[in-house]
Amino acid sequence: MRVLIIAFWVLELVALALYIRASWPERTRRGFYLKLICSTVFLAYGITLAVLIRYGINVSFAGSNTGELSAGANTFLEFTGGGLTDRVVQLVIAALAYGWLGDFFLGYAHRAGTPADPDLKDADILEQLADKKTAANGLGVLAFILGNALYCVAFGRAIYGYEFSIHPWSAVFFALPILVYALMAFKLDLGKHAVPVGIYFVVLAAMLGLAMTLGIQLWHLHRLFGPCLMAGSALFVLADIGLALETYGGDRFHKLGLRITRQIAYFFGQMSLATTILYFYTV
Repeated sequence: MRVLIIAFWVLELVALALYIRASWPERTRRGFYLKLICSTVFLAYGITLAVLIRYGINVSFAGSNTGELSAGANTFLEFTGGGLTDRVVQLVIAALAYGWLGDFFLGYAHRAGTPADPDLKDADILEQLADKKTAANGLGVLAFILGNALYCVAFGRAIYGYEFSIHPWSAVFFALPILVYALMAFKLDLGKHAVPVGIYFVVLAAMLGLAMTLGIQLWHLHRLFGPCLMAGSALFVLADIGLALETYGGDRFHKLGLRITRQIAYFFGQMSLATTILYFYTV
C-alpha cells in the first residue's frame, strides 16, 4: 500500500512538471488539460485513501505513540465522544473536489479570455471573451472559497471532537494571511477585485489557523499527521499569495521561478491535505 501512496505522489510530480513546461511563457490548451490532470490526481488520491481505509485495507505508513496506524480497531486515535465520524473525511474530499472545480474554471478563464487570433480587432468578440473570462474567474474564486470553507468545517469539527480549543497563539496563524493581503492591497493593483480577493483571504486565514491549531496539538501523537496538516495548509496559503502577486503585480512578478514555486506549493499542498485522510479515520 505504501507503493500506491508513493505512486500517486510521483504521478503528481510528473504531471506537474509537464504542466509547468506546457504553460510557460504563455498558457496553452495542452497546459490547461495537464493542469486538470494534476487536479484529478490529488482528488483521486484522496478518494482512494478514503475507500481503502473505509473497507479495512491496511494503509500503514508511519507509526505513532499509540501504535501503528491501520484500519479498524487499531486506528491511531479515538475521540472522547466515541470516535470521529466519516463526515470529516467527506468534507476533506469535498474540499478537494472544489479545488478541482476551481482549477477548471480559472484555467478555462485564461483560455476563454485569449483570442485565437492575436490580431483580432472585433470589439464585440473581444467583449464576449472578456465576459466569459470574468464569469469563469468568478466561478473559480467561488469554488476555492467554498473549498477552503469546507476545510475549515472539517478541521474545526476535528478540534471540537478532540475537545481542543483555539489558544491565543492560534491568532497568529489566523492573522498572517490577512496581514499579507493588507500589504498586497497597498502594493498591487487589485482594482475591482479587492473585495472578492479580500473575502477569499479571510476564509484562507481561517483555514490556516484551524489547520495549524489542530496540527500542533496533535503533533506528539503521530509522526506524520501534524506535519501533513500544517505543511499542506501553509503551502496552500503560499501558493495563493504567489498567484495574487503574479495576477496583480504586473510584469515584475511574471517570472518562471514564481510560477514553478507556487504551482509546486499548491499541488503538493493539496496532496498533503489529502494525506490527512489517513489519520482522520477512527473507530
